[in-house]
Amino acid sequence: MTKKINLPPRTPSYQSILRIQRFMKNPIPFMNRNLHKYGDTYCFSLRYNKVNIITVDPDIIQHFLRKNENNYKKSVANNEVLGHFVGKGLLLATGERHAAHRKLMAPGFRPKSIGQLINFMDEQIDRYFLEMDQRIEKNPELIIDQEFSDLTFRVMTRAIYGDDMNQHEIAAFSDRFQNLQKMMIKLVRIPRLLKFYQMTGQTKFYEQVAKENNAYLNQLIAARRKQPPKEDLLGMLMSCRYEDTNEGMSDDQLREETLTLFVAGHETAANSLSWIFYLLGKHPEVIQKILAEREEIIGDQVPVFSKLLQLDYLNRVIDECLRIYPPSWITDRIAMEDDHINGFDIPKGARVIPFIYGLHHSEKCWPEAEKFDPDRFTKAGRKDRHNFAHLPFGAGPRMCIGRHFATLEMKMIILKMLKRYRFSLVEDHKVELLPLVTLKPANGVKLRFE
Repeated sequence: MTKKINLPPRTPSYQSILRIQRFMKNPIPFMNRNLHKYGDTYCFSLRYNKVNIITVDPDIIQHFLRKNENNYKKSVANNEVLGHFVGKGLLLATGERHAAHRKLMAPGFRPKSIGQLINFMDEQIDRYFLEMDQRIEKNPELIIDQEFSDLTFRVMTRAIYGDDMNQHEIAAFSDRFQNLQKMMIKLVRIPRLLKFYQMTGQTKFYEQVAKENNAYLNQLIAARRKQPPKEDLLGMLMSCRYEDTNEGMSDDQLREETLTLFVAGHETAANSLSWIFYLLGKHPEVIQKILAEREEIIGDQVPVFSKLLQLDYLNRVIDECLRIYPPSWITDRIAMEDDHINGFDIPKGARVIPFIYGLHHSEKCWPEAEKFDPDRFTKAGRKDRHNFAHLPFGAGPRMCIGRHFATLEMKMIILKMLKRYRFSLVEDHKVELLPLVTLKPANGVKLRFE
């Protein structure tokens, strides 16, 4: 017997307006209440998409993202917006193009390949903390979010482009990218604004910024072609070859793919680090355990990749932080044909929405879900858990290809920052959820350095 997906009732228009305003600011409490009231999978309707299905059921999510993933495609609106400014790299590719590009790029993102970037990261993190020392001397209280945003951008730039950019060029590249990112965040949230902005001329400035960025990166890539191979990410991507033709990427493809890495990874990594240090500030005993493990396994040396893999407790802490505050808190797919899963009918054209934040806070998957407990990720803690209960980097064929890079980057920054600084949370500074494209801390995370 086919089950009926519960549909929340309509509300009077004046109440709807107030609810929509609150919903747009932070939809998570509304979604959680509906899950509690209507079950782990429920349906709602909007004018532009009549059937929207939200779920935190790991079996159903596994069906959407893995078992029958060919029937579910990324929505084209976001692709159009991002592609307009950064090109169509792996993040925006679909179907056979996505499969071919991912297979081409995969060798450069394997853990051992990413491990070769440690020295690039190490140098840039040290340089940044010297600058941060000066800011702390002037004011020991910092909103750490912007620091992590600047730091991760520099680390990513060095890891991707090696020493091709000096510090001045990195700063100029960062300014251009940050300008583009502000526009892209607005448009990804409301894709239909793109046409309005184009009609009113508001996109001209950003299109010019994108043009300047593309010209600069094309020049950088062309110069790299004339140099010996390097072991940064650009060098790894330049060495990749398509199986059927043995050809590599064009300069435009390399530009698009490296820019896509920033789009997918920069803000995500910065926000994740902000939440991690927010939780560490609430649980200082965890800091001591991380430092003890670091001392035992790494000592005072620059960590090599094999040693970083042995940091089991730090791995568990990161996993638990990403559970409580998943950077990609929600995703969606469009059903290409009618489908059926767990007794539910999914009509063609329906938007299916795995609500990852809700999944990560589901008491069915995570007893005492609001409690911070890294031991959930011990071998014994993982034993009987559903494979799709923890999705900080997505799942299936579209799982984030840069997850090993992001994890390595976070480990390096966490270890260096905990060794260098003592800090505490500023108690009267309120931190709330701000679910935009990624999950941000509203008002930022404010730390006092000692």
